[in-house]
Amino acid sequence: IDNTPDNTPSLVVTRDMLPQIVLSLENVNREFPDLKKDAEGVGDQDNVSAASITKDPTDTAKDLEASGRVHGYNSAYSSEDLSLTVVSSVDMFETSDSAKSFLARHIADYNEFEGVEISEGLLIKEFKEIAPPTIGTDTRRGQYIAIALGFDVYGNFIIWRRGNAVAMVSVVSFEELNLYESLKQLS
Repeated sequence: IDNTPDNTPSLVVTRDMLPQIVLSLENVNREFPDLKKDAEGVGDQDNVSAASITKDPTDTAKDLEASGRVHGYNSAYSSEDLSLTVVSSVDMFETSDSAKSFLARHIADYNEFEGVEISEGLLIKEFKEIAPPTIGTDTRRGQYIAIALGFDVYGNFIIWRRGNAVAMVSVVSFEELNLYESLKQLS
């Protein structure tokens, strides 16, 4: 489901730009005032670290490099009890076409691995794509329920492309919440 036309000006994202693209704590706290910045798993993300968190358990750094991914950056913010987490990420690609393909694959992987344990203790129980807001190019929106270490986890994300970059904002919680408006504001 994509209701966003490719009418945004051409943009070439460089590695130096990546930290400025992800959300800051100040941005996140406008919607979720009690979240704190996570210390682990944030910052620069090379293809080795990115391959470890894709939905496809067989992905390798070489696979991501072959798909045109160059580098990424992410930030994460969580509540003290870890019941709510916001993640903002950006991935840079060699070309806008490789970015577009990566975005489409992100959605395809959720569908392909629905009902599959993708790593020890993590299973995507249910996924559905929902009509996205009009931001960026090739915008997609998804909602999923996963089982992580025996607990139901509810996730919502908006992912979009600008030029050779793919950005995503996701909200993950231990209870089913209607967070669309907050997610849209953060995107």
